Amino acid sequence: MTEKQKMLAGQAYDSRDPELLKAYHRARKLLQQYNTLYSENLEERDRILGELFEKKGSGVWIEAPFFCDYGEHISIGDNTFVNT
Repeated sequence: MTEKQKMLAGQAYDSRDPELLKAYHRARKLLQQYNTLYSENLEERDRILGELFEKKGSGVWIEAPFFCDYGEHISIGDNTFVNT
């Protein structure tokens, strides 16, 4: 069983596993971009969240700063607002 499979199964896992580190660094890069954008840059904010999340509905607004570990397992439905 891989460390990612262990994580998803709720078991103890090594968060410094190369596969998980790659996903972590990918998310950090996207979050840094997202958290430094002007709130008026709607298209770029939407693009970044679409790349970060497994599923993102339309009309999603997430106040910056936003943080998560990996992002790839997050699904957010239409017209969701997440405050700080």
